[in-house]
Amino acid sequence: MPEIDPVVLKFIVDNKAANAALRQTTREIDRQTSAQDRRVRQTEARLRASSSQIAGTLRGLAGTFATVFTGRELVGLIDEFTRFENSLRVAGLQGQAFAEVQERLRDIGARYGVSVNSLADLFGKATSAGQELGASQEQLLGLTEATSQALLATGTSTQQASGAILGLTQALSSG
Repeated sequence: MPEIDPVVLKFIVDNKAANAALRQTTREIDRQTSAQDRRVRQTEARLRASSSQIAGTLRGLAGTFATVFTGRELVGLIDEFTRFENSLRVAGLQGQAFAEVQERLRDIGARYGVSVNSLADLFGKATSAGQELGASQEQLLGLTEATSQALLATGTSTQQASGAILGLTQALSSG
């Protein structure tokens, strides 16, 4: 049997031991990496599930809030529109005249930033006072528009304008 050089033998043995240690270390790293990957995937799955639940809850709340606020706002708008129409009916308007005045007051309110309900009240009170003076519908609309223009020119807010128009309508209704 041929003899093996002791240095070569030592190298072969050391190499086998190093390879075994390297394989063992690689397996251990793979096990740890797999465990970490598993924990990361589990954490990601929990986060996705939580996010989905939170998003679903928020969508439900958003729908509820939208319904509540829309319903409340809708009732408020209907009430305002009813008051607007009633103010014009009290002024004795009907048919085509009612529709024309309604449209003009909406236009004036939008143009000058004044509440249409305040304008309808002003027009109604001016109509009552104007009957004694023989004022026409066009003149009363002119008074309403001139009042709105004056309020805009002075830079009053919508709330202040409504207050000023209320004072004017009270003065007109008192005679």
